[in-house]
Order: sequence, then structure tokens, then C-alpha cells
Amino acid sequence: MKLRLLKNKNNIYIYCSNGSIMKPRDEDLVRLLTTFNKPNQFKGDAGYWNISMATMEDAVGETLAYIDDACKLIVLSEQAFACVLKQDEKYVSVSEYAAAHDKCRATIKNLCVAGKLPGAYKTSSGWLIPENAPYPKDGRAGRVVKKK
Repeated sequence: MKLRLLKNKNNIYIYCSNGSIMKPRDEDLVRLLTTFNKPNQFKGDAGYWNISMATMEDAVGETLAYIDDACKLIVLSEQAFACVLKQDEKYVSVSEYAAAHDKCRATIKNLCVAGKLPGAYKTSSGWLIPENAPYPKDGRAGRVVKKK
């Protein structure tokens, strides 16, 4: 585990890979959502977990999200990013988004992985995409790509 977002006694903390602990602000959570593939950039100022624990997994509390060893963000609770996600925005699955844009599921999943669908995030059961997220334009000039 490279980074862990933990709720402990109504407080949320980020346990960083350098051994530090961060009490995140909204902008830190946005940065986590958008740059989770670079977990080493997170450095805390609220203490150090590695003084009292061998691993960050030993910390007591509810894990809301974490970055695994392959640098993938795993969201276990939508509460983790509730303060930065639009409350009135409706999210759809990869299948629903693919059907709405006449594309295949694999294409949509690849776009999510590449970060090309703004606001899409990975949960433990798959990707959630804002219903109104625009489908990215095909960068290949003069070519129309259709669902097979």
C-alpha cells in the first residue's frame, strides 16, 4: 500500500508512504483524485505513523480509500471524497456511459484509466462516471470511430 485515506474518530487522515500523516484539506483530496498515480508527492505535517507502527495498514480506523502497490486508487467509501464531489451530480457505470455514447465498455474503461473522463473515479466495484461528462473528441483527424 502506497497511501491510505483513513477515518479515525470523525477525523480523516492520509497516511503517506514517507511515514508522515496529513490532515487533508479539500484541495488535497482533489489532488489525490487527480494525481493518485504519483503517491510519493504526498507529505504530511500532522505527525509520523512509522514511529509507532511497522506499516500504515496497522493504523486503527476505517479505510475510506487507498493507493495500492500498482498505484491504483481504490475507493472503499463514497464518503471519502464527498466534500469535493458535486452532491447533485449523478454518476453512472461504465456500461451505462458506453450505451449513452454508443461505445463499447472496453473503450470507456480505457478512457477512465487514462484519466480522459473528467470526474470519473474507481470504486471497489468498478468505475463511476459523471453522467454529463463529455465524451473526449477523437484526436485522429478525419476519422470517425464507431462501436463495433
